[in-house]
Amino acid sequence: MDAGLCLINLIYYIPNEAKRRLALDMIVDDFAKSNVANFKRVYIEFCIHALNVTSHSFFKANLLPSLMALAKDKSVPVKLRFLKRVVPILNDTLGACDSSLTMELV
Repeated sequence: MDAGLCLINLIYYIPNEAKRRLALDMIVDDFAKSNVANFKRVYIEFCIHALNVTSHSFFKANLLPSLMALAKDKSVPVKLRFLKRVVPILNDTLGACDSSLTMELV
């Protein structure tokens, strides 16, 4: 099992909401808000797994804002990973992404 898939399964099913929130905040702070591009790319993959495990409302409330922030990251490899991996999945699962955001990234 992929580590990201395992992690989101563990976090999503924590029965204590405060502990779940703490775990998610740590993931966002340590990966999505990292200064290291590779950590941000790992966060993108984590979010892709989260789309398959969590409810859409959970994903939108807890992970989507930090994921969308990576679309405008200063790192080109991070933006490319977002374009190649996230945009097609979000279009399929959550509805079409803002086309102006996609054009800005291209």
